[in-house]
Amino acid sequence: MKNILTMLLIVFVMFVQNSAGKSQDEKQLSENDHNIDSVLISTDFQYKLFLTELESCKKDTMIIFETTQGGILAGYFEVNKLRLMRNEYYGEMGKGVIDIFFVDGKVIFVKEIVVNYNVPIYMENSRAVKISEYRYYLKNNRLLKCFDDKGEAVVEDYSTARLGLFNKLIDKYSKNLKPG
Repeated sequence: MKNILTMLLIVFVMFVQNSAGKSQDEKQLSENDHNIDSVLISTDFQYKLFLTELESCKKDTMIIFETTQGGILAGYFEVNKLRLMRNEYYGEMGKGVIDIFFVDGKVIFVKEIVVNYNVPIYMENSRAVKISEYRYYLKNNRLLKCFDDKGEAVVEDYSTARLGLFNKLIDKYSKNLKPG
């Protein structure tokens, strides 16, 4: 509780400092940015808190074949509500993990980690040569922001295409996952 109050205080102070002495248009833009920033901070906090409680959740898994080498899809449930879909997928030239985080039945966050290999996995001396991370923040099924592992905003065309894949996973598999 103390951490939440501290985080809210920081967001409020940032908002007040940045709003002082600005025109009405600047204030509106600033308020929108702060609203988005506060959503991002809150989302990160909720996701990280949920991960600390992951072991106590009910879990269901299935094998899926959305990539050349297939993968494992796990659903984590809290009070019989799907809170996290985790897709660990494998391909000839890499692998990845997609976490799709739900609050009140809606996706609010997606984290994707992609590992690329130097040569196909079945060849000798296959090793990871690049690891990328992408973080997608959503509100009301709308993309707010997407960042790469350097904290830079990702081109909207890429992030929109990836969201299409995530929605396909949700639509195709979420109803098949059942709490323990």
